[in-house]
This record gives sequence, C-alpha cells and structure tokens, in this order.
Amino acid sequence: MKTVLKDAVNNVIQNGDFSQLGQRWVAHSCKFFEGLVELDGPGSSLSQTVAGLDLRVGDKLHLTFVAKAFYGANGSVSVTNTDEPFTFQDGDVFEHSFVVTQDAQELTIRYGTSNTYQLDDVVLIVEKEQCVPTQLLLNGDFSQLGQHWAPISCKFFEGLAELGGPGARLSQTVNGFNFKAGDQLDLKFDAKAFYGGTGTVLVTNTDGSFSFREGDSFAHTFVIAKDVTEFTILFTTSNTYQLDDVELWGCGRPA
Repeated sequence: MKTVLKDAVNNVIQNGDFSQLGQRWVAHSCKFFEGLVELDGPGSSLSQTVAGLDLRVGDKLHLTFVAKAFYGANGSVSVTNTDEPFTFQDGDVFEHSFVVTQDAQELTIRYGTSNTYQLDDVVLIVEKEQCVPTQLLLNGDFSQLGQHWAPISCKFFEGLAELGGPGARLSQTVNGFNFKAGDQLDLKFDAKAFYGGTGTVLVTNTDGSFSFREGDSFAHTFVIAKDVTEFTILFTTSNTYQLDDVELWGCGRPA
C-alpha cells in the first residue's frame, strides 16, 4: 500500500508514511504497523497538529494519502480553520484541496472512520495565496488638489503638492485593510527639492522612515511591524519641496 509522495520535501506532516509507527500522531483506537496505520472502527481517530505555518485566508492545503477501507467503510478527514471535511470510500490514492477560511499559526489534521480502514503516505502541502498588490492611497497625483490628504503648511496645485519648509507636513491615513507583520508596502513618488532641503517620509506601524534629497523619482519598501488595520503615511521636510505621483502598493485584505 505505497505511493510516490507528491512534493514530499515540502510536506508539513511529520511521519506521514508511518515509518516511525505512531510518532508525532495522536491516536485513538488505532494500530500501527511499519509503514501504515489502521483505524479500528467507529470512534477511532488519528490527528496531528502542525505549528509555525502563518496561514492566511485563501491559502490552499493540498492533501494526498493512501487509504484502503474494509466492509465498505467511509472515512473522513478535516483540517482546522478550513472549509468542509473530505469524505472518502474504499479506494487507493486520494487527493483533496482545503481552503483556509481563518488566519492561523497552526493546523490540526484529523482522520475519522465509520469502520476499519488502513491509512498511509499522508502528504499535506501549503500553497500560499498569491499577492495581488493594491494601490492604497487616494488622490496620490493631486489631481483633486488636497482631497484625502491632511496638510500643514502646504500648497496644492493641479498635479502637485508643495511642502512649504520646516514644520510642513502632509499625511494620509489608510484603513479598511488587514495587514500582517512582515507584509511589505512599496512606495513610489516624485519630489523636487529647493535650496538643498531634505525630505522624510514614514509609515506608522512599519520598520522606519526614508529620507531623500533633491532628485526626481524615489522608491522605498516599508515592512509592517505588527498586525494592523490602519496606518498613516507622513511626509515632512527641512525645506521647501514639491511632491507628486505618490503611490503606495500593498497586499492587504479588506477588513
């Protein structure tokens, strides 16, 4: 009762081939043999908890396993924080994909049965949801003058904003998205400085700030420091400069 383990190097299940008998598994009414486990009738169960996964809504968990049932038994397998359990009947190799429905740092996979069956070669592969960056700022090109921005000592012209020297501030708060620690925010903007001034931009709840001098186009990546649903981007200056085409891209999910 063997199969080739699909992508076994990335298998998050430990001892899924039962070569170490019941090690790493929590079993109730099960018998272990070298290379397989037998769930011995109604009420028997087999489970394993895997930690440190940083699962997020939309991630997929691809499961493969081998099962041979006796007496026409139905088996079922579920994974915590995912969609519906998977039910299987007498057969050989089974495959099923679960979808994560709640953010979690761990999962528990659990097998149950209505009768006796043998199980082997359990493989569970995590497929992370692909990041689709979203533009998070409103009116970053200042085509609507100062709308959506909170200015102090700033002037707005169609297509740009001017920060008028020391003490000038320009900020916008972004909310309505869930960001996790470690997520990235990619900032791009154009700035033209006067009198050799230095500008600074920071994003709250991230790893720091970015300083820039006279130039043209700038880019910087901020890293979210803790789980948040809101942050503020803030531009300040030591002298006068003009700002335009501010874009902040990230992969937050709607809150």
